[in-house]
Amino acid sequence: MAMMVAVQISDINECELGYNECTQRCINLGGSYKCACEHDYQLGTDGKSCYRTSYMTYVITFVTSRRGFRLTSVCLFVCLSVCLLR
Repeated sequence: MAMMVAVQISDINECELGYNECTQRCINLGGSYKCACEHDYQLGTDGKSCYRTSYMTYVITFVTSRRGFRLTSVCLFVCLSVCLLR
């Protein structure tokens, strides 16, 4: 006859212990964690990095208030702004 032993393991807070790869904020979950970003930042596709979003808001506002700009120009400006101003 086999005997079963139950062992209870408490949750490890990866955020508190620094066992995470978040660039800004870490939120502890039961058995895991997730990353979050501060105001004016957006979580990247890797789920860890945060990128500033206020540049994009500025560019879209500027371009929509002026005529004659092409969408490709907007994308290029946003990409350059994010890369150069990080």
